[in-house]
Amino acid sequence: MMNAWRETLLLNLDRTGSATRLPFDENWQHEAFRFVKNELNAAIAQAEVYAHSWSNSHTTGQDHNQIERSYNAIFINGSRGAGKTAFMINIEMMWRAKFKESKLCFLPLIDPTLIRDEEGFDSYLVAQVHYAVRSYHAARQQSRPSEIYLRALESLGESLAPTDGKTMGIGIDRILSYQVAQTWEWRFHNFLYQATLELNVTAFVFRIDDIDMSLGRAHGLLETLRRWLACPFSVPLVSGDINLYRQLAQQYFNEHSKHGIDSSYQEKLAENYLEKLFPTNLRTQFTSLSLLQPRLEIVQQNFSMGEGIPLDIYLGWMAELVYPFTNGEEGSKPSLLPDTARTLVQLVKMPARYLAQEPDAWRALANVRTSPTEIHYYEIAHCAKDFVETDDGMFHAALRDGWMKYCEAHRNWVGWRVTESEVMLAGFVINSQENDMRPLRRPLRELPIFNVGSQFSIPAEDEHYDFSAECMRQLHLLERGRASAYIESQKSLLAKELRTNIPYPALEYFVYMQFVSQATVEQTLTNIKAQSQGQNNSFRKAVLLLNLYTTHEFYGRSGTATRQLFFGKAFELLLDSILQDYISTNTRQVASHVRRILTTAPFHSTYSVFPTKSVDNDDSTQGSMAPISQDDAAPTDANPRAGLDLATNELHGVQNWLRSDIKRWQIEHAEILGRIRKRGALHLLYCVFNKTFNQLNALKAGSGLISEASAANTLSHAARRFQMIVINAVASFVKPNHLLVVQRNVASGAHIDLNPEKWDSDRSWHINVRSLEKNRLRDEAMQLVKALQAHPIFQLVEIDGDGLFPLGPRKKNATETNGVSEHAREQPDNSISPNLENPVASYLRDSLLTTRTRRPGIVRLMKALLAIPRWEVHALQIAHSHRAELELLRYKADKYEVPGSSTLGKIIARAFAQN
Repeated sequence: MMNAWRETLLLNLDRTGSATRLPFDENWQHEAFRFVKNELNAAIAQAEVYAHSWSNSHTTGQDHNQIERSYNAIFINGSRGAGKTAFMINIEMMWRAKFKESKLCFLPLIDPTLIRDEEGFDSYLVAQVHYAVRSYHAARQQSRPSEIYLRALESLGESLAPTDGKTMGIGIDRILSYQVAQTWEWRFHNFLYQATLELNVTAFVFRIDDIDMSLGRAHGLLETLRRWLACPFSVPLVSGDINLYRQLAQQYFNEHSKHGIDSSYQEKLAENYLEKLFPTNLRTQFTSLSLLQPRLEIVQQNFSMGEGIPLDIYLGWMAELVYPFTNGEEGSKPSLLPDTARTLVQLVKMPARYLAQEPDAWRALANVRTSPTEIHYYEIAHCAKDFVETDDGMFHAALRDGWMKYCEAHRNWVGWRVTESEVMLAGFVINSQENDMRPLRRPLRELPIFNVGSQFSIPAEDEHYDFSAECMRQLHLLERGRASAYIESQKSLLAKELRTNIPYPALEYFVYMQFVSQATVEQTLTNIKAQSQGQNNSFRKAVLLLNLYTTHEFYGRSGTATRQLFFGKAFELLLDSILQDYISTNTRQVASHVRRILTTAPFHSTYSVFPTKSVDNDDSTQGSMAPISQDDAAPTDANPRAGLDLATNELHGVQNWLRSDIKRWQIEHAEILGRIRKRGALHLLYCVFNKTFNQLNALKAGSGLISEASAANTLSHAARRFQMIVINAVASFVKPNHLLVVQRNVASGAHIDLNPEKWDSDRSWHINVRSLEKNRLRDEAMQLVKALQAHPIFQLVEIDGDGLFPLGPRKKNATETNGVSEHAREQPDNSISPNLENPVASYLRDSLLTTRTRRPGIVRLMKALLAIPRWEVHALQIAHSHRAELELLRYKADKYEVPGSSTLGKIIARAFAQN
């Protein structure tokens, strides 16, 4: 018997509406029907006993003491759109399928919202019964119902007269009218009894759908049920949301409480009222869609039996269409299964008519194996890929339009923003093809899915994310307990709440000591150019590396503008070259486009989102924590090409080289890039955007990640960290479902090798990226990751050497060999004893890193330095090569009031004065 309730359920795409008469296998709530069937059988038995009693006791007179009140209303509980109306319509058909000779008369479905205000609900119930009797006799060509029935109807009409608002007269007439009214209950029972005799049934089923939708009259309707249908000859079948009924009852008792009844007691009264009207043992709950999903199949009349598509396969196919290239990690592919049947039908029908026109695509989905293995998911993805790649564009356009409306209706703002951006991006492509002389658009700056600033005008009453709070949390991490004019100026920009309707990562901010000084830029580029011996590749790479990962385009209050470390330009250029076709675009426009990315404020940074705001940058220029010497001064008339100017002026000569490299890269990987653009990759890239910037912000804020005194403290190492983070982010979202994904930060150690082939020691990188090379099922993931690893921006870092452009103030004694900083090597100084210099340098380089900002460690370090004989003299002599470390030590010692901090400050001041 139980197997009968586990058979396949069908969702027929040919049905024009949900509230129609459906075959048994298209009615999904079999458990609810079984419950209702059992309760209706119990009601029949009760009505038969009552009919026998009524026939014996009330034939000759009105014995009011024998009237029975039976609160036997069956309640169908379900949320809005759960399919209650369809169930109520089809309950009669399902009943008759089980019982050929029915003892029940199912009256037409009653929708209280369709009853006019001047019509009484009680009169409407009586009219339904009378209409059933008339229709029964008309079908059998009988002239009229029996006289007994008509007298019962007339008698009931007299008792309804006062209720209907007719004149009750005065004096004895009013008293008589009340006497008539007092007999209405007996007359109604008698009327129903006579009607059952006319129709040869035992009881009437009153199907009442969604009383809770008639909010202004809801309680009055419930009262009619309580007073009129508490009769064994009537079986009310009521649908609705019990929680909404509960609120309506509580509201009624609250509004009509004249004696200040306590709110808790009002809730109790409301609950008791509903328990009387809808006994808990007569309530049934619809089975949720999540439990029905394994049994549901999608069918169409155009296809033969056995070609139904299981619902989980169909929804998986749709998910591949709207969330392509993602595997569900970190919410990248949300479940499409909605909460209600109505929403499910609307969702499934969205692409149905296009799929019906492709018999091969339909049969491919119908034949997908349903076991939860990689083959299962791979076949679904393969079906979606084939369907889109053979589309002429009409299906994809219609799907985007329908999906965008669906997301807006169901408040899926990420899906809505992604689809809106896909439509805009398609418009960019069309405009570019029509006129190749137009400048290329900048998708990451213009598309709403990436442009956080486009959403700041969202009203406060709308559902939103507090973006300003997210940014403030990041600033608190960057602050790390020290005063900073830069951070304070950034906080002032967040004084007003900034709201977005989708989550974004915090903006990228400048971090203390993470900059390249002007003197370092000039000396590094000059040395590389002098030693390149006519080969410009190294010089080109250095210039591009510097312009890609640093910025100096901002309004600041300090006298100098150093190149600050930012990753936004690299991220924008990487995604831009994925989304836009440089091959078929005018070469001059591409070159100009690349230059704009390299020379404007970094994407998703404080400088790009607040471009007109001025900020203090004392941490990077003239502040006490990172003083800039005369060697790091801004360019002057006497030296116009110093520092920043040298890198900026050289950029014009090397941008074409980068543009050509990206074009070659697009040609080499045209297959995977073409698939991405055709199927739509904005959802994947949005996920990558969030994950990448969250990890970059953690990297920049974390102590030791880009450490002030680390040997891996160069711009080259920072670029490699960015490469590892962004490729790991992509791999973690595109890996096949059966492969393990490690959700952990990468590139977070104090050291990172410049050679990517040696990154396997990072567990997350090894599992997330390297394992793709062994996967042969979903080659798209491997192709995409390999294409990204070969991107020109990741070829700018040489795998040999110590890296270019040390971060922080320039170390004067560092040697530059082939443009590679070797700041770990010190120039020999015969005036300093090696036995004394080495301990000092060791403490400055190693101990300071491990102590961080904890007072006990700083105290121990200062005591150790003080114990070195003549340490003041030696500290003064090595101040030129360890200037940043000494300054950081002095700042921390001063902060924690450690003895010797003032002396150290004087030493540093004297050393700088002699510089």
